[in-house]
Amino acid sequence: MQQNVKIDNFEALKGKLRPLLKRYLEEQGVEVKDSGLFKCINPEHNDRNPSCGLVPESNGTIFNCFSCGAKGDILQAAHLLEGKPIFGPEFITENLVYLAEKYAIPFNTVELTPEELLTIRTYKAYDDAADIISEWQPIEYIKQRNWPVSLCRELKIGSVKNYAEFVTKMHNRGYDRQFLEEIDLTSRIFNENMLVFAVRDEKGRTVGFSSRDMTHSKESKRAKFINTSSKCEIYNKSVTLYGMDIGRHHTPPLYIFE
Repeated sequence: MQQNVKIDNFEALKGKLRPLLKRYLEEQGVEVKDSGLFKCINPEHNDRNPSCGLVPESNGTIFNCFSCGAKGDILQAAHLLEGKPIFGPEFITENLVYLAEKYAIPFNTVELTPEELLTIRTYKAYDDAADIISEWQPIEYIKQRNWPVSLCRELKIGSVKNYAEFVTKMHNRGYDRQFLEEIDLTSRIFNENMLVFAVRDEKGRTVGFSSRDMTHSKESKRAKFINTSSKCEIYNKSVTLYGMDIGRHHTPPLYIFE
């Protein structure tokens, strides 16, 4: 298939593929227990006891390893088990199309530019980064502000134990450090001193991050807040309204304040 193509019904096709995760795993020889647990499929993780499993809240469309942090849908599983690409034009032609044809799901293709490929991968990386910070909350800090941990996780507000661990978890999801730096997923935002807020657009896609220095004081010369830089093409601070993806689904009136 031609390399510079995209799927016309991209999100719809992924939505049809995701429920096939368990079937795909078993067809690849992965023993999935009745509980949904199985040995981690990350080739870099020598998992002797099942520490990976289907996430119940996703209705079995997402897997998650509680040990190494590998996580994803059927497309990520194909990457780990069969070496299928998860970025670039090959992600479309050798992974998404491969699975669609394997399970006889119809699709249409249109031309894809290099810029669109980068945008697709950046959105996915930002969503994965938001998912990682939602797994780790600095409990004492958010308790001082009377914020429920469950709400922070829902809104993708959290932190990381350290940047090295964040990089490892992102690596286990298919991103190298150079790419993380290119799209500003760097240690200036993702470190143990920062409370990180995922910023989403009106469609619910993560488009940037804002981090609050939890060690900041009046005597500190550092900035209190650090945001995703303008070099990331999907982030535009001046036009993105925090919380609009939630607010737009509520009954008017909608109060907007700064």
